[in-house]
Amino acid sequence: MLPSIETIAFLPLCPTSDRRLVCYSRPELSRRRPRRSPVTSPPPLACTSFDKDIALQKAKAAYKAAKAEYKILKAKYKILKQESAQLKDPLPKESNRTPVTLKATTKAHSNDAVAVCNGKSCCRMGADAVAMLIGKNIARAPCMKMCGGVGPSVKQGDTVVKVDLKKAVQDAVATSTEHGQSDKCGSTSTETLKISAEVIRDKIAV
Repeated sequence: MLPSIETIAFLPLCPTSDRRLVCYSRPELSRRRPRRSPVTSPPPLACTSFDKDIALQKAKAAYKAAKAEYKILKAKYKILKQESAQLKDPLPKESNRTPVTLKATTKAHSNDAVAVCNGKSCCRMGADAVAMLIGKNIARAPCMKMCGGVGPSVKQGDTVVKVDLKKAVQDAVATSTEHGQSDKCGSTSTETLKISAEVIRDKIAV
């Protein structure tokens, strides 16, 4: 129940309780601010499985793109690193050389003979044939382009002797045909290999 006009007119003469009553009854005289209604956020939208699949696909595509970009940057960094290393040290160091070359050079200065082959047939026939015919420990080495395509060359110490296996085998076959020891199919027999071994021993002089 609101107070009358007389009560409001004689407000300074009223006791404290009446003043509080008037202040509470009239909001414009009160110092308190009116309460605000709480701000409510809108309800979240319902996320379907289709939306989840689309979001997952987008995330996967972004991850793949970032991964590809990282690989490209890594490859560029590797190329730049190699170029900078070549500019700093253009000549290759001993440790950067291929182990095959080191193995061949070390074997060349040892007591064992080294058959350096050239061509596909030499790797299969040359070193094996030289090892079988000479009967010595011959290390097999890959093509190092030292014989010029003539045939395998045999190293023992500092001396290098080129061996023409085809000519040696042809001479041995010709010698064996004179004695009537060749096969019908044209392949060399054990006697022929022995004769060709003697021819190669004479050429290598070992």
